[in-house]
Amino acid sequence: MKKTIALFIICFITSFAAVAQSVAINNEGLTPHPSAILDIRSAGKGLLIPRMSEEDRNNIPSPAIGLTIYQTTGM
Repeated sequence: MKKTIALFIICFITSFAAVAQSVAINNEGLTPHPSAILDIRSAGKGLLIPRMSEEDRNNIPSPAIGLTIYQTTGM
């Protein structure tokens, strides 16, 4: 029983640490900005977001507010 409680406490504490983590993607080994969940830095490359047609975009069920895509057709 004591082992179960100890395991539960360790998992509980670890879950909070995992939620608070940020991710940095860079070549310099820099830490991510504290306010960012994802911090991408590069001097020579960009970010390629998902590309889709207007029809594909319109078929996304319940899109999230702020969802970002690059529409390849229409206006």
